[in-house]
Amino acid sequence: MMSEANLQLLTAAVDGELSPAQQVRLAQLLRQSPEAAQLYAQLQSDTHRLKTIPAVTAPIDFSRIVMASIRDGRVQPNSASSPLIDYLPAWITVACAAAVLIVISIGSYLYFATSDAHLRHREMVERGQRVGTPVVPVVEPAPTIVAKAEPNHPITPVEIPAVVVQLPVVKELLPAPKIVESDALLSPSAPPLVPRVVGMPRLPLLLALRDLDQQLVRAKLDRELLGDETYRLELFCKDTSRALTRIEQTMKSDQRLLIDGSTAERLKKGERFAIGLFIETMTGPQLAEFLAVLGTADQAIEKKKSGEGQFDKFVLTAARGTDIAEIGQMLGIPASQVLKGKVTQVPNRPFTQTTAEQLAEKLSRTNASPSPGAKTSEPAILVTNYPPNLALAMTSAQVRTFNEQRKDRKDGALSVLVVLKSIK
Repeated sequence: MMSEANLQLLTAAVDGELSPAQQVRLAQLLRQSPEAAQLYAQLQSDTHRLKTIPAVTAPIDFSRIVMASIRDGRVQPNSASSPLIDYLPAWITVACAAAVLIVISIGSYLYFATSDAHLRHREMVERGQRVGTPVVPVVEPAPTIVAKAEPNHPITPVEIPAVVVQLPVVKELLPAPKIVESDALLSPSAPPLVPRVVGMPRLPLLLALRDLDQQLVRAKLDRELLGDETYRLELFCKDTSRALTRIEQTMKSDQRLLIDGSTAERLKKGERFAIGLFIETMTGPQLAEFLAVLGTADQAIEKKKSGEGQFDKFVLTAARGTDIAEIGQMLGIPASQVLKGKVTQVPNRPFTQTTAEQLAEKLSRTNASPSPGAKTSEPAILVTNYPPNLALAMTSAQVRTFNEQRKDRKDGALSVLVVLKSIK
């Protein structure tokens, strides 16, 4: 059963709204879940069908038909009452009204109290008083009283003590504005905007193996195989053992499968398990031709006898660090030694000289298990359990033989991790 998060991830991928981190999650999901891969393909197909549905034009008298239906009473509005209003008791309504009144009262008090203080501050500023500066005491001169002169009496002035008037100190309510002098012409200009180039993300390529005989589908595969040198190919099938047999019979006569001992034992017992293949002798065109021939032959067998077709869809992605590490575990070597150097150019000859009909006839006559093959100078294709086991690989005689026969990767050859997975 698909989780809600995985369903949202698949729908966002179909809509083209994935971030780089979500694209990595999508690739991992398609690798690990055949059900997710099938649903992703179905969503892409449904989206294509929706986009190709022709538009339907409404009749000219459509508005007249709708208005006539309303006038005749055939369309009635929905007058369902809310059960919540009928359920609430009367005291809850009174309590809510009282709470609203209290909130309004408190807010009004705070607003007018703040406004009153602000108005007093503005009046003091308009009168020319400096806010926050104590007023210097004003000393008024003392008046002098002179007595009226009388005969034979001297006039003596009487002095009254000076009166000191102390003005109150006004506290500062708001900070004084700060005046900043700047010249727009002399101010430094903002740095210029530098455009950034954002590359288009690469999504996993999901195709049906039997559709590679179509020109458009084949062009997508050829274009995908031009970007990198190392790939991961997940091929979904009904039975991995029979699928491996058909892969061996489809290969050229000068190539062979070198099957690990523990893997061969499980194949003899008829167990159903995932199988990993490591190929480093094919170029991009040769790999595309091999997959096309394999899909055509499988389609011919299915037409001859229903249910005998083995292969379904495949997912092709550029190999990442985790994929390189898995190849190293298959070979029992560090990941840094997985990729070999380049030497001579490999000829781009057709992968097989047998037609699809002859190959289908050959495959339909035999259901034998794959064999390790005889020793030859041509590099083999290593077959092991998947996921790989580093301890088994380091003790396997077949893996050791494969490493001893490995040569430097030829110019144009790809390193491909093929994973056969059964559809449950």
